[in-house]
Amino acid sequence: MSHQYNFISSDTHLEVLPERWTGRVPAKYRDKMPRTVAHPDGGDALYIEGAPLFQVAYLDLRAGRRSEDWQPFGVSVADFWYERHRHWAQRYLGFKPLQRKPSEYIRDHFLFSVQGPERVAIELRHHVGVDHIMFATDFPHIECEWPNTKPALDALTADLSSEETYKIVAGNVIDYFGLDPAILTKQSL
Repeated sequence: MSHQYNFISSDTHLEVLPERWTGRVPAKYRDKMPRTVAHPDGGDALYIEGAPLFQVAYLDLRAGRRSEDWQPFGVSVADFWYERHRHWAQRYLGFKPLQRKPSEYIRDHFLFSVQGPERVAIELRHHVGVDHIMFATDFPHIECEWPNTKPALDALTADLSSEETYKIVAGNVIDYFGLDPAILTKQSL
């Protein structure tokens, strides 16, 4: 049975410099696009309008991903590994301790994407929080579900409440990128 909702693909391709797409966006929106900026510590950071730079120097925001099924595990052990290694890293590498636990930074600054076959990520959604999961098609890559995106999304969200489905398929993307919710009622963009 097909659910009645519109969706937005988050397509979280952070492994690609955001400037790669600048020429494909209408000129009037280019100043609003994510872009790479110099971080005060001398490294690079990803700037998204309205969101603060994530100032954790060791984090590479352009890291790629394959499956989000591992995210609950990663979040659950981030604090453990940080505590285990922070002392020697501080002593020998000059690492400056974080002000908060790694899991707190993850929960405050990260959203994760899921697509068709990532059922386990949906089953474990409460470990990272439904507010931190966004649907992605990964189009045009070979692992995308197109042209069967809607049936794949229906199967992925079949056991979710309507509130959880809305958050994952559109609401979290709208909130994160500051989009107008009316975008869901427009026929073409």
